[in-house]
Amino acid sequence: MRVNENIDLLVIAPPESRHVRALQNSLLEAGLPHARVLSWLEVVNGEPLEEHISPNTIIKLDSPSEDWETDKTLLALGEVRLDPDREYARVNTNNLEYDLGAILSSRQWYLGFAAALEMIDTQLEQMGRRAMNHPKDVAVMFDKRATHAKLEAAGILVPPALPPVQNFNELFEHMQRLGWNRVFVKLAHGSGAAGVIALETHKGQWQATSTVEMAGGGRLYNTKRLWKYRNLQQIMALVNAVCSQRVHVEKWLPKASFEHKIFDLRVVVIAGLAKQVLVRSSSGTVTNLHLGNERGNWDGVREKLGDIWCDVKTTCERCMELFPNSLYAGVDALIQTDWKHHAILEMNAFGDYHRNVFVDGLDTYQTQLKALGVEFKHVERQ
Repeated sequence: MRVNENIDLLVIAPPESRHVRALQNSLLEAGLPHARVLSWLEVVNGEPLEEHISPNTIIKLDSPSEDWETDKTLLALGEVRLDPDREYARVNTNNLEYDLGAILSSRQWYLGFAAALEMIDTQLEQMGRRAMNHPKDVAVMFDKRATHAKLEAAGILVPPALPPVQNFNELFEHMQRLGWNRVFVKLAHGSGAAGVIALETHKGQWQATSTVEMAGGGRLYNTKRLWKYRNLQQIMALVNAVCSQRVHVEKWLPKASFEHKIFDLRVVVIAGLAKQVLVRSSSGTVTNLHLGNERGNWDGVREKLGDIWCDVKTTCERCMELFPNSLYAGVDALIQTDWKHHAILEMNAFGDYHRNVFVDGLDTYQTQLKALGVEFKHVERQ
């Protein structure tokens, strides 16, 4: 039964993305009207937001991924913003064709995305309006180095991180100085484990576990499988190639295991409160679900955590206190092997895409709308 006849939700996202389809289905289940969708391409091409926003419009930004034309446009927008004093990978978008899985210049893409966010922010400020997730907050969360620094400065528990590194030699020097033998190398602007390298050394032997497949001509591809590299020359080439796109490097903190698999937690914080929790479990090194990993048993993990869950929950909520202009975000939390200590790995501005994870009978999208005062009597599951 529909209670809010006049709800008007406007989503900025690729119209055919999985996120949009999940959101529309969630609205249908709640008896609410479908959201209107404005593409990132339209925004970048100058479509005025004011023509799509009325006094009762709720504005939601969502991921620009899963659309090649959007990615290509953001790459073009970011090319002119690349720092000429840094040797970041650069992509010429003239006649650039879609190449499945190719990791192009993530720094260049991010700078284009940041420019699009600035366009939205400027228009919203002129209208005196605010989105569910603030464009400036989204820009910070899409920069792992900036997010880590912000959390660390506030006293949030995060893995120790290295200063900026440009290549394997710099990385190795820092590891030697600190006595670290295991690190995670991450694209500063990557998502979905793209470009991740789990790097370890022991008695002069090296191993890199990565989602990156190296191809000829220095091309990198993101895959749904983990590759093992043990040849030092290959590992150096891999690390150098990923570093050229700007990286964030953290000490590798071992994760707790449950039911014979390691795991971490995606905690969706909405209106200041930790709500839906997703356990991402894996038999390997990286837990991201799109790699074929499984959703773990949250009830079992929650029971084993006991009172420690209160500490983890509080930390996740403290993270969102640093972003008071955003209604929600996904917070990735690591439970250490002693089941007593934890750390925050990342924050995801679009981390609410979790199908069939409910709190009080509501999914993430419905919980967000409820926090904004939208009322509905019941939800009919499809």
